[in-house]
Amino acid sequence: MNKVTILLSALLLTGVVASAKTLVSVNGKPITQEEVDQELMQATQGRFNQVPADRQAAFRQQVLQQLIGKELIYDDAKKSGITKSAEYKREYKKLEERMKKELAIQVWQKKLLDSIKISNKELKDYYKKNIDEFREKESVHARHILVKTEDEAKKIIAQLKSLSGDKLKEKFIS
Repeated sequence: MNKVTILLSALLLTGVVASAKTLVSVNGKPITQEEVDQELMQATQGRFNQVPADRQAAFRQQVLQQLIGKELIYDDAKKSGITKSAEYKREYKKLEERMKKELAIQVWQKKLLDSIKISNKELKDYYKKNIDEFREKESVHARHILVKTEDEAKKIIAQLKSLSGDKLKEKFIS
């Protein structure tokens, strides 16, 4: 596995990995760029592009290492016979049913959303009719100071009365 790490590091640093379809093969099972990209998007909740550019290559390598590890563990699990056990088959069936439902819902939602067409005119009309929804509500940001005694409060009030504007902000906003 150490040789794989060195090879992957070299490929990632030279940019060759990005153009390759199959990045590595683990016991005959290819791990593709698409799989790595899917894992990256899932790990970053679709915000991989917001990861600083100088950290993206290292993050890609980490995800690839995780996929390699998962594949090795899965191979060991298969060799141990776990995939033939009644417990595995029962849990697999439950997962399969949940996935069928989720996939059906996703496909239905996509089809429904794709069928909805809203013109620019409709958007503008909605905006004009509901402009108050798009305005930022007026708000106040307040801070308070907790003290134990009334005398302590009076001392603080006296200090604050001599301050105003930026000096007052500096005193309390750090």
